[in-house]
Amino acid sequence: LYDMLVIDTWETDVALMAAHHLFAITLWPISSNLGYYQSWVLWFLSTEVSSIFLAFRWMLSESDRKRTPAYALNGLIFTGLFISIRVIPIPVWSLSYLLAPSPTEVHPGFTEVPRYATWCGYACLIPLALNAFWGYKVVIGFIKSANEFFSHDENPTK
Repeated sequence: LYDMLVIDTWETDVALMAAHHLFAITLWPISSNLGYYQSWVLWFLSTEVSSIFLAFRWMLSESDRKRTPAYALNGLIFTGLFISIRVIPIPVWSLSYLLAPSPTEVHPGFTEVPRYATWCGYACLIPLALNAFWGYKVVIGFIKSANEFFSHDENPTK
């Protein structure tokens, strides 16, 4: 939540980011409690490694280092990580979702599969769509930053 509340990386998508984080905070404990969709939750958590570079980007931006090699390298690493761990696996995860049977095991505390457990499964598709959307924005942002970095204007835009 720190990056959402403090770092203005996603300044144009604040409502979407807030919904995304609140949604995750709600669904992950349900998954953990029921034992369903835990591989999805682990994948979603592992993709957060790319967020480290958002914090670096913010620090470099705030210290007026947007046109430095460090900023460019950070952007390259972030874009590469984001695309490789969040976007490229989307077809595989989508296919696994479509081919997987509905959950049939019941957590010892329940006598039947709760209705919201099935709803949580459908909800796992939302982050795939969001990562595809944000992946597009990341690539466009990287191209814009690279163009600014390599331009020789005296007054670069921020």
